[in-house]
Amino acid sequence: GFMMSYIVSPSLFWIHMVTAGCSQAVDTLMTDLNNIYGSTKKIKFRKLFENWEPRLYDVCCAQFYEDNRFYRARIINFRYEYDDSETQALMRSPTPLSPTPSPVPQNTHTRVHKIKVFYIDFGNTEWVSPRKVFPLPLKFLDIPPQAVCCRLAGVEPVGTSEGTSSPTPQKTTE
Repeated sequence: GFMMSYIVSPSLFWIHMVTAGCSQAVDTLMTDLNNIYGSTKKIKFRKLFENWEPRLYDVCCAQFYEDNRFYRARIINFRYEYDDSETQALMRSPTPLSPTPSPVPQNTHTRVHKIKVFYIDFGNTEWVSPRKVFPLPLKFLDIPPQAVCCRLAGVEPVGTSEGTSSPTPQKTTE
């Protein structure tokens, strides 16, 4: 069977395949992940990973805003901040459709302001502070991502809303 995980629209949603062994493995993975990251002081993590720089499409561990728990995630975008004398502005980050970031003015200091993550086991996305993103130990990659992207056949979105993509439904076989 399957269980609905996250819905954007009828033409874009994520499900979990439900099997006894898989559900138990994911529950164990989430428990272990939160035991490690939830019980360690963030200062210790920052010191341990001070040389780690998140990169686009890295799989990582991110702390979810709504429940403050840790989940596996993929980095899908960055929001940069740059200082130019007294002004600050956001710079457009690279995306799959536009892999080149907007140029940064010369003689400015840039830093990552927010990181957009895709929670690979649930299908939702969120902008998080870089202070809530950590490297993911390899042992947490043994189980493949659990969110399965789906679309209803023949359903096309009417329009788009800010920040939401509207993919074209693909031909399906039955």
